Amino acid sequence: MYCIHLYIIDHIDVVLYYLRKKSKYSVNSRYKYTTVDCLFKTKITDIYAAYANIESKNCVATIENDIREYINGYRLMAAIPWNTIDNVLIPVNVKQKNHWVLAVLSLIERHIHVYDSYRAAKHDSFVREEIQKLAQLLPMYLSMYYDDNINDTQDLNIPFDVTYVKDIPQQRYEYLSDGNDICVETIDAELLRIRYGALLWEYAAKKMEDGAVRDNEAPPKLNRKPCSEMDSSEIVMIN
Repeated sequence: MYCIHLYIIDHIDVVLYYLRKKSKYSVNSRYKYTTVDCLFKTKITDIYAAYANIESKNCVATIENDIREYINGYRLMAAIPWNTIDNVLIPVNVKQKNHWVLAVLSLIERHIHVYDSYRAAKHDSFVREEIQKLAQLLPMYLSMYYDDNINDTQDLNIPFDVTYVKDIPQQRYEYLSDGNDICVETIDAELLRIRYGALLWEYAAKKMEDGAVRDNEAPPKLNRKPCSEMDSSEIVMIN
């Protein structure tokens, strides 16, 4: 089961990479976005757990540096700094249900829109628990690094509002990346996987045919300070 989970993560990350690349080079698109990878939410969860436990001595400075790198566009291939776009696509794994949902963070609206292909009372409670971690922590990091790019009249430490989008089927990421309405037709999951595989194969074949050389899309790395033990005055309480 663990190997299958890693296999799924790899496939999701590949799709998200090509969406980042599409956004980065689609200069005429009105829908400005970027994506993170599957590990982003795991790091948020680790930070949340450390802050929620007042007696924890775990140092999360290194993980917080990782979040800062995501926001500044230093973490991923074909990344875009968040102060240059309007939306961030975040894959969220609901571990208790072995289920994935998509959270779309609107930086302009200070709002998280959650797209979930399955709705049920108990299931929804697990999803809300995971999304709340994003809603509470992300405003803090954005206020630390993007004060100059966001309206000063807003209290950046107020948690983001969250909307759970209703009446949606399983859907394709590119409907969101192109800013289109969600397709309501039933989707054949197996056919969708074949379609993505064919698109990636066609992309690679065209690059070889044209003799194209891959751009160096690796982001620059920041120098990191060594992690020190957390001081009691630095502990953040999470309700």
